[in-house]
Amino acid sequence: MEDRANGKLPVFHERPRISEAALLQAEDHVDRSAKIGRRRREKLSGHIPKGADTCFGNFPSEAERDFQRKTFSRCLAPPTILSSTAGATFAFHPHSKVPDEQARGISLPFTTARSSPRTQGCSIPPVESKICSPREVQEGSFLRRRSGSGGKAVSTAAMPPRQAQSPSSSSPSPPPPPIARIPRNIAPSEFRRFYDRRDLPVKVKHARSQNSVDWLTSPGELDYHHFLPIFMDGLREKEDPYRFLAVAGTYDLLQAAPKKVMPVLPQLILPLKAALNTRDLEVVVTTLKVLQVMVSTCEFVGEALVPYHRQLLPVLNIFKEKSKKTFDQMDYAQRKRLDVGDLVNETLQLLEEHGGEHAFINIKYMVPTYESVIFD
Repeated sequence: MEDRANGKLPVFHERPRISEAALLQAEDHVDRSAKIGRRRREKLSGHIPKGADTCFGNFPSEAERDFQRKTFSRCLAPPTILSSTAGATFAFHPHSKVPDEQARGISLPFTTARSSPRTQGCSIPPVESKICSPREVQEGSFLRRRSGSGGKAVSTAAMPPRQAQSPSSSSPSPPPPPIARIPRNIAPSEFRRFYDRRDLPVKVKHARSQNSVDWLTSPGELDYHHFLPIFMDGLREKEDPYRFLAVAGTYDLLQAAPKKVMPVLPQLILPLKAALNTRDLEVVVTTLKVLQVMVSTCEFVGEALVPYHRQLLPVLNIFKEKSKKTFDQMDYAQRKRLDVGDLVNETLQLLEEHGGEHAFINIKYMVPTYESVIFD
């Protein structure tokens, strides 16, 4: 009461803000429950690079691994036909359990375990079962899950689309899907190669609230001409610990010695351009945040980036209008700053404010829909 009377209120410690690298890890935990197996599908499709086979390196190319063959067959193989009679077809799916004799390719006769009174006295010849490889199964010889009509009422069954009565009146074909925003395959970065060789003075420091980077050497004492382009090249990684160390290490290097960034700027254009050209929303958002920190904290970087606008701004022009359409609803995730459309507009404004008198002309040339925040 005396403190309140004297005007001295208790001081509450502000909760530490979560870092951008820890925010990416938190978003991954949310996606694992909503999008199960997303990282696995991205690896199988070649969107993100695969890691090493073991901690000692990859297996020899001539050695065939059984577990890789089983993994691909379980994930990508359709149901395999076992046997076929005049009225029925028996099949199994790679996820189902198959006897060892059938898994080894040994043909077993199909016999009924119990005979009903209706079938007593009827001679059913045994049918040889055959294990077919997935390549031998032709497309259309089986039904995929939720594609059949079994168990559905007539009123709820999806009816096939009606065809035009007159073949002469053909409707125009729909336009092709836009390919400008389709994510590209991500190549392995130099950060991954250096980290696997233990050539980087960083390691993950695990904590209860959020992880951080444990530097073996002070980041301000490092050679920025060598290490900063490597960390920038790791911004396009989507797997931990590569992504976490690259993102958190980049922020630490930019904040430790901002004056060392300006001489290294020409070497940072190619890593930034490679990260933006992936067209992956997660990578583009991370790169835009790093670009904003570079322009706002490092002196003269905004003016030095004007000649490189033609390399960096084409992708920003593609995603400038890609923002959430919330209408009258509230977007509670805006504190995370994950909307790529808003980040593009913020980045363009920072480039104009810190780029000098010729910045707006170069931005307008690459992004025609951009409106100046300085000139009326």
